[in-house]
Amino acid sequence: MRRGAVALALATGAFWWAAWVDATPFLRGPAPYPPEWRWPYRRGMPAEIDPAVLACAAGLLGLLVASGSSRARRRPLRSALLLTGLAIPLGAGLQVSLLGLEGPRSGLSELMARTASPAFTQYYNVAIAPEARDVAAFLDGYAGLLPAFHRQATHAATNPPGAVLFFRAVLALCERSPWLARAAAARAAAEDPSLAGLPDGVRARVAALLVAPLALALLGSATALAVLGLARSLGVEPLAAARIGILWTALPGPTLLVPEIDQLLSFLGASASLLLARAAGRDGAGGPALAAAAGACLAAALFTSYGAAVFAVFAVGFALAPALDRLSPGRLARLGAALALAPLALLGLLLLAGYDPIAAFRGSMELHFGAFTLRRSYLAWLLFNPWDLAVFTGLPIALLCLSQVPGALAALRRGRRWPAEPASRAKLFAAAALAALFLSGILRGETGRSLMPLMPFLLLCACVRPLPGSAQATGPDPRQAAFLAMLLLPTCWLLRVSWRLP
Repeated sequence: MRRGAVALALATGAFWWAAWVDATPFLRGPAPYPPEWRWPYRRGMPAEIDPAVLACAAGLLGLLVASGSSRARRRPLRSALLLTGLAIPLGAGLQVSLLGLEGPRSGLSELMARTASPAFTQYYNVAIAPEARDVAAFLDGYAGLLPAFHRQATHAATNPPGAVLFFRAVLALCERSPWLARAAAARAAAEDPSLAGLPDGVRARVAALLVAPLALALLGSATALAVLGLARSLGVEPLAAARIGILWTALPGPTLLVPEIDQLLSFLGASASLLLARAAGRDGAGGPALAAAAGACLAAALFTSYGAAVFAVFAVGFALAPALDRLSPGRLARLGAALALAPLALLGLLLLAGYDPIAAFRGSMELHFGAFTLRRSYLAWLLFNPWDLAVFTGLPIALLCLSQVPGALAALRRGRRWPAEPASRAKLFAAAALAALFLSGILRGETGRSLMPLMPFLLLCACVRPLPGSAQATGPDPRQAAFLAMLLLPTCWLLRVSWRLP
């Protein structure tokens, strides 16, 4: 482990230096947009460190250290849940406090400014528009609205209506909860005095401007609980699984690329995978119910992003690959039917509401592939997609993932047809699926954000080590997890102050 730790530290340190001095712009992508993609470099950015950033980072490190205490070991499962639960607000706080390094505004002010900006995701802007007030009419005419969205709200134009309706739901919550609207609007006005003294009719919009991105930050951070559960399903003991979950909150992608709907997709995808893994491991009536709950998560994700079809494949494969040798064809069919129930029910409801999924999908893909994907080089992104994913997953985690491939292949050879270790099966599936995704060429640019929902599975591949011939596996001990966090957390800070991240 010592030799591997030195190699990880040297590789990460070399990346820190190269990113800080911008040794080559190719670290950031093949070429600027349009038509390619490259993260802009911040020249002359002051190297500030906010005390809140230090406090959140120290808190996460403290949780990793506490996971090795004798008190935690006395009640491992309870302690694992408690420590991971405490990491959720710390992770969200780290996201917001790092965002405060963007400029003169506080992190909360920057969070609201990004949410309201017509140059950012634009989901909030569409949600407060008159077209979205009547949800049934919005769904009925969604395909016809896409050309206008393409000019004014690019992200909304290239995705299903679920992301817009998420913001619309938060707005409706603020409209129906005066206490929430008053509290959130008052906090927003404290951050931005121009938002003070607005009419009551506008208060809910101001409140949603704060509540929606904070909800995304918390949901993104709460993916740590699903990571813990998935590690447990692979045979990792509770406290080691908790350490993997806590490390999720330190990965650069979910920490820096905020507020993004991809944080919600990460939560939904990892939760679906966990529920399905539990369903596959449970005999009796409980299995189909858990699979149906997993299907509900996937239905929500598919209604939010067309890319969620890829994430659904990862979620399902990562959950089922470790258990395929224990699943009879009949049981697998029952789980599949339960899994498909919610997506089919949602599709039926949307059709009744007048939504035309085929026209909406065709319109979005014409815009997306015509304006972005097909204008970019397949060969260039065959190289840069893996690199960008490695940067935002965290270079130490990406290198650990690569180091696991020989062991997984060796397990495959030992098992002749299928490795005996569940964790090895999950890793082989993830490696094959990721290679197929890159070779397909359907993704070309902004990979660190777009593939955020795959990062929980990559983190598990990096940190879970199968025990040969056993259904059990090991995870990082407190010292190893703290070491990884001490490589990941400075990476988050350095990328925030060195690259201009949307």
